[in-house]
Amino acid sequence: MDFLLYNLRVSILLIMFYVIFKIFMSKDTFHIINRITILLSVVLAFIIPFANFRALIYQDNNIELTEKIYKLEQVVINPNHNHDTFNWNTLIYIVIISGIAVFFLKTLISIIQVLIKIHKGKVLDLDNDIKIIFDDNLKSPFSWIKYIFISNNDYQKNKSDILVHELAHIKKHHSIDLIFMNILCCIQWYNPIIWMFKTLLCEIHEYQADDEVLKTGINTKQYKILLIEKATGGKWCSVANGLKNNNLKNRFKMMSCKKSSKLARVKVFFPIIVASIFVVAFSNCNSDLELNSETTSSENNIVEKCKVTENNSKNDYEPFVICEEMPVFPDGEEALFKWMQDNIVYPQEAKDKKQTGKCFVKFIIDENGKVIEPTIIKSSGFELLDKSAIDCVLKMPTWKPGKQSGKVVRVTMQIPFNFQLTD
Repeated sequence: MDFLLYNLRVSILLIMFYVIFKIFMSKDTFHIINRITILLSVVLAFIIPFANFRALIYQDNNIELTEKIYKLEQVVINPNHNHDTFNWNTLIYIVIISGIAVFFLKTLISIIQVLIKIHKGKVLDLDNDIKIIFDDNLKSPFSWIKYIFISNNDYQKNKSDILVHELAHIKKHHSIDLIFMNILCCIQWYNPIIWMFKTLLCEIHEYQADDEVLKTGINTKQYKILLIEKATGGKWCSVANGLKNNNLKNRFKMMSCKKSSKLARVKVFFPIIVASIFVVAFSNCNSDLELNSETTSSENNIVEKCKVTENNSKNDYEPFVICEEMPVFPDGEEALFKWMQDNIVYPQEAKDKKQTGKCFVKFIIDENGKVIEPTIIKSSGFELLDKSAIDCVLKMPTWKPGKQSGKVVRVTMQIPFNFQLTD
């Protein structure tokens, strides 16, 4: 699947899941369910674009092939083709990959900063291998994995409230959520929706920690004052949970709101319904079979005719025209067309004689991925053009071979070459 198309599908799914969660679930007090829903939504957004029900397609005995040969898109050749034409797709890939590298580096730096604090700070051991790290430069406490970072001043003044809050983060493994979300944010750094999902998840974490504090019987008003005081504190590490949270308004509302009714849990099915719809939609889009009304033979008959058995010798069968895993050019079909454009030659003699035309070349990808037996099945009408197309096919690099029932097989393919002259 094309990289940009994949990212577009991921973005569409993230937007849909975000809107559904924000409208129907964000105000509910089912924090555990909401936390799972957020994590599951982002995971599904990255997985669903790969959905493919090809196995079901192969079970349909009435499916017919468009052609007897798997046909690639045409390659257009003209003498003005500039091999150094700027490739915008390449620029986009470079920008995206560079951004991923930068954000991964920032995340790594954040983790290193936390590890440095652990190494340099004064340590106090608690139960269950949990440790308190004292750092007087901290304006607001935070926690990470099994470490609580706090200043001596906060420890002396608000020890009980802060420790309960940060211990809740640790016991509920919120740091794991944040590390996971940071990785996804690095991969989709240009997509604001993934960052908004991270913000939502952080809010859920704080709701859960606030609940644990209020369960201890602490005065709610006193606790809110503590949160307001720490709201002006410094920014904590992006991979850690902190007492400071800028959106205190939502936290205060959640502390005082009534518990959601059990019936409200049914809303969790909304994202599932949306996910199911997109699974079907993307599955249809991902099918590699090209079907139309001009077919002349059924797929099942062709597959059965070309079926390889253990008793067959290497070349004791006709090449497949369609198989379960079609051959793949290195880096995909887009790279194939780029390679063809860069390697095809428009013969000078043909240009001088103003020869143009379209020829069709059939060739076989063997079990080793080598291109063999290129043949003109429809001539352009000019020998020079036909020969140039054959020469280009023969120069192709090794493909990833096709497979049927887990075994590598020979596959017949076809590609049109369209030679054009422009003024």
